[in-house]
Amino acid sequence: MFEVCCDGSLPDFRMRVRTLLGLALPPEKVLWRFSEGPELILPGLASPALDQAVSAPRLHVSREFLRGMELALCHRDPSRFDTLYRILWRIDAGERALPHIDSDPLICRFRALHQQVARDAHKAKAFIRFREIEQEGERMLRAWHRPDHRILRIVAPFFARRYPNETWLLTTPFESAAYSKNELRYGPGQPSSEEPEDAWLDSLWCTYYAAIFNRARIKTRAMESEMPKKHWKTLPETKLIPGLLDEAETYQRRKRNEAESQGRVEDFLPSQGDLVSLAHAAESCRGCELYKDTTQTVFGQGSAQAKVVLVGEQPGDVEDRQGAPFVGPAGKVLDRALAQAGAERSELYLTNAVKHFRHELRGKRRLHLKPTTEHVSICRAWLEHEIRALQPRTIVCLGLTAARSVLGTTIKLGQERGRSRKHAWAEYVIPTWHPSAILRAANEAEEETLFRELVEDLRLALAA
Repeated sequence: MFEVCCDGSLPDFRMRVRTLLGLALPPEKVLWRFSEGPELILPGLASPALDQAVSAPRLHVSREFLRGMELALCHRDPSRFDTLYRILWRIDAGERALPHIDSDPLICRFRALHQQVARDAHKAKAFIRFREIEQEGERMLRAWHRPDHRILRIVAPFFARRYPNETWLLTTPFESAAYSKNELRYGPGQPSSEEPEDAWLDSLWCTYYAAIFNRARIKTRAMESEMPKKHWKTLPETKLIPGLLDEAETYQRRKRNEAESQGRVEDFLPSQGDLVSLAHAAESCRGCELYKDTTQTVFGQGSAQAKVVLVGEQPGDVEDRQGAPFVGPAGKVLDRALAQAGAERSELYLTNAVKHFRHELRGKRRLHLKPTTEHVSICRAWLEHEIRALQPRTIVCLGLTAARSVLGTTIKLGQERGRSRKHAWAEYVIPTWHPSAILRAANEAEEETLFRELVEDLRLALAA
């Protein structure tokens, strides 16, 4: 049995593997040990044997496999050296395709090793917090981190690129990295953090974390999986988590109570299916929470004999105040497009996929918010009953939200625009741009293109 010491780096491991392969030593005769010292390889071997090993031909593997080896060598599993050497021994024996055989137990183990290290390195980049300190009268950044594996030599170059003009010290229980004047040096580790507290920086992180904390979608197990508690000591924002979880529970309980009090949209649909009955019943709809902050329900308007129905996304601020669809800025663009297409608005029927204005208050202004998939799904029953009462020949979907409501699926509007398709609700369904897209155009050329295509699609709908 030959004892081989390796410092865990890829260059050192490759050198020792070449020597072992040159000596034709099978894996079962090699005992690997991790050592950071300058110990010699294969103690007791005669010099001629070493000379013969050095002259052995190199073993060629892919760059992807080399990168996996570099990561796997950082794992703390003592068997990592043996696992890698057994793979390389078989490749050298002629099994060139071995790295691509996922079912092989050695390859499975190899992938597990480097994936665990890669995940650990990813978390280090996310959780390391540098603090500004003064040392010997000079300003520097300092951080302490407790990883699962020896990943410092993987992540330290990342921080060197991120803070190229700073002087910093990053320590772990296994090793430390110091960076200054474009030079990165490694030293011994540190068992526990001795870094001073920085109240201002901690406050900044806490403010940021509280702002991005999503009370509506909190999943405690997933959060603890992504942010293990062993890292909480060095993460100032984790002090907020208990309070934020209490707030999230209160918030979710309130939302559940609101949902229970709202009722199902089917409970508000009238027994009679004519447009007048539908419009009257929609005024009292409580199928979702949007009714609470709006002026009124904005139902569809137009000719009850219309053969062409235009469906938009939702009413805007002006529509909410006036109680009619497409009377705001987007409505003016639509009127201009209808005029160029040769259509009379009075001969059409205009409505929206969602009947209430979703928005947020900014001072005295009410800014448009896109309705959620849930809002569209709940309100679809009203749209379906409208269409059933009208029995149109053609439905024009103005924008993605309208298309998703009518078709029941998401489409790529740039590809599907202007293409007519059959549907259970109408003989033809034609998706096109919403007039508000023209208002948001980046430049005059884009505005002209979108408007021209909208007019073309309206003409197509009228001729269908």
